[in-house]
Amino acid sequence: MKPILISIAFIICWSSGFVGSLLVGENASPIGLLAWRYIATAVLLAGVILFLRSAQRPAKARLLPDLTRSAWKHQILMGVLSHAIFLGAVFWASDLAIDPGITSLVCALQPILVAAVGARLWDDPFNFRMAAGLVLGLVAVGLAAGSIDFSSTSVFGLLLPFVALLGLSASALLERASDAQASIVQALAIQTATAAVIFTGVALAMGDMGVHVNADFVWAMVWLVFLSGIGGYAAYTACLRTMGSTMTSLLLFVTPPVTSFWTWLMFHQPVNAGQIAGMVLGIVAVALTVNGERRERSNT
Repeated sequence: MKPILISIAFIICWSSGFVGSLLVGENASPIGLLAWRYIATAVLLAGVILFLRSAQRPAKARLLPDLTRSAWKHQILMGVLSHAIFLGAVFWASDLAIDPGITSLVCALQPILVAAVGARLWDDPFNFRMAAGLVLGLVAVGLAAGSIDFSSTSVFGLLLPFVALLGLSASALLERASDAQASIVQALAIQTATAAVIFTGVALAMGDMGVHVNADFVWAMVWLVFLSGIGGYAAYTACLRTMGSTMTSLLLFVTPPVTSFWTWLMFHQPVNAGQIAGMVLGIVAVALTVNGERRERSNT
């Protein structure tokens, strides 16, 4: 039951990120929004860490274990890969008017890439059912993305979704390859602080730290910090540690249609038949791949 609840939380929170970027409107540039989002998140989590230091010894030892230098380096690198590189590339591609469908489709290659690398390096289960599920999931994302405009003349912009793909894939494989020493709250605190330094440095260099503070901006920040940021990445980390890199990556197949549901719910944007079909196929793809993994494990 626990993995199912964590998976649902991950899908809901992860897919809410696009809504937050729409909520902010023209009140901040993409890099400025990322900088202030991560500054707020890092300050909030630093406060949580300080509060937990006053907890009783058993709880404190569980929530704030002593970290080795390698554990610190691991979490800093996770912050660079899964926050700075992944989100930075996604937001940059959006700022260059790259069709969101292209970004969704490219990032949907992640489960296939992670499964292939996992099978190669760690002999993770991989059979025909899993391969069929991964391909079906890619088709599901294509349906959810709808018509895609490939007419963009920015070659650099078209490369950014692949940068995002590599960043998130590398973070999943890095977590798979390492023994988790940090608690989830420690991991998020270090990762967000790392990303805050990077995004703030870039925003200051570009002169894009300025924001227009109003009710819409504050609401967008609350959404991005708590639901998309802390909720999404806490669930992502929990999924990686509970189910592994391949199974966690599979859930990304369901996030594009759920994002469409979010935009329908929040902005009344219509949901078409392709997006509904994409959601159904995404669920079938996840179920098929999970079934294939279980069969492979039972056979071995």
